[in-house]
Amino acid sequence: MIECLLDAGRRVRFDHALVVGTSPAPPRQLVHAEIVRLDDPTRTVARTHVAIVSAGADVWVMDLSCGHGTSVVLPSGATVPVHPGSSLSVPAGAVVHFGARSLQITAIELAHPRPAHTTGFGSPIDQRTTAWRTKRVSSNSL
Repeated sequence: MIECLLDAGRRVRFDHALVVGTSPAPPRQLVHAEIVRLDDPTRTVARTHVAIVSAGADVWVMDLSCGHGTSVVLPSGATVPVHPGSSLSVPAGAVVHFGARSLQITAIELAHPRPAHTTGFGSPIDQRTTAWRTKRVSSNSL
């Protein structure tokens, strides 16, 4: 289970994947993802902007190739950009900024990590798919 707190105060809990945007349509690898639709009067959040995905024992933030940018502020205070089409491994406490909106990953409890062969997200634990460029960052490494 992963728990996120949206900037408007709404809590979202999900098991495998969450796709966020103003009118999200999950990519085919994430067809069973939970969907969060956001209002965005600033027009800086894409229709399908960002995904939060559990893959194995890790949680990944994926920029779904939008043009308005995604970045992560780690618990250490370091800010790491997530480039369009790439993903970043994140710990609990990380804050994901996308357009003018944000969410915090408040809890990560992956009691039963899925085997690598079922993830399909191109993370380092799944080398079959290379569509996503990945970067693993721990809060201790910065």
